[in-house]
Amino acid sequence: MFRKTKQFFKLVKYETIRITRNKIVLAMLLLFSIALLLVLSFVQESTTKYPIAIFTDGLNLEQTAVAELIEDNLSLGNAIYVDSKEEGIKMVESSSACFFICFVAGEEKDEATVVFYYDQVSNISRSVVNKLSNDKNQYAYETLVNFLKKVGVTLNETYFEMVSFKGVNKRDVSIKQMPFATEVGCCASIILMLGLAYSLARDNETQISKNLAYIPVRVDRYLTSKVVPYFVLGMMEISVMYLIGKWAFDIQYQTSLGIIILLSSLFIMAVIMLGILFSLFKSQTSTIFFDMLVVLVPIFLSLLVFVEACPLYVQIILYALPIIPFIKFLNCMMFNGVILWWVVPIFIAQIVLYYLIALIIMKKRVQD
Repeated sequence: MFRKTKQFFKLVKYETIRITRNKIVLAMLLLFSIALLLVLSFVQESTTKYPIAIFTDGLNLEQTAVAELIEDNLSLGNAIYVDSKEEGIKMVESSSACFFICFVAGEEKDEATVVFYYDQVSNISRSVVNKLSNDKNQYAYETLVNFLKKVGVTLNETYFEMVSFKGVNKRDVSIKQMPFATEVGCCASIILMLGLAYSLARDNETQISKNLAYIPVRVDRYLTSKVVPYFVLGMMEISVMYLIGKWAFDIQYQTSLGIIILLSSLFIMAVIMLGILFSLFKSQTSTIFFDMLVVLVPIFLSLLVFVEACPLYVQIILYALPIIPFIKFLNCMMFNGVILWWVVPIFIAQIVLYYLIALIIMKKRVQD
């Protein structure tokens, strides 16, 4: 028993030395995810002024009521004043401006109106349009109520408040914080899977995996020795990324950070097992293709659809991939203080299933 344990740790040591030997690969494995999160945080923090095209139609904006509404919701520091409506629309069409605000003069200065042109493909444009629309309705409502009060008419305000909206989160969630779980899941998955692809591809090239039949190393011990260094690496990275979330993204974790890190270990292990399975492909190109497929496709779908609204077979496929349950899992812990315990057996099932499939493939390959 002692000899087998000693042999296992020798394999782990060998794998660790091989990872640390290539300084460039080691730097990428350790720093890529962390650097990417910091860059995303910096870009989001510094992107506060969008290029906006404005056509004033000869109006003095300081004397128009509608201009106040625009200025309260948009930073006009990067405003580009154009000479015609056509020029402004063309700037939005060519992505030279994020929006085009076209003022239309009325008979009186207070009667000036605005047409807000935007590109429907842009999420930023859509979010600003929605906010402006809500503020416009609120402004119109308050103006009407105040006017009627002056003439002695009181409105029944319940007609205007039949529907209200309240977030269930413990704290307000900013646009900057919303994609954090997706960013963490994506970064961790890509780095771990590509690292495993690099490691196992080297074994395939040097015929180590084929020679397992001739050396006193069991297949399960060989696979497990690959897991340990990458699990330690993954836990280090995800812990640092959570600290970056607290510091750079101002996330106030509603569940203990220690518990979040502990439960995230299941996600790390599931990703590693899936990475090992894909790394058994004989072609490194195929391995990388499938690694990217199981990361990018779930992320795109999670942004476009509510997973529980998909057909059952689609839900089963998506929940078979670690990143989909992880995003929901992490968001609920971070922002709601809720632990989705039903996700834990999903991760455990993924770990066991991917490992068994990889083990069967490796044993068959050794026997052949």
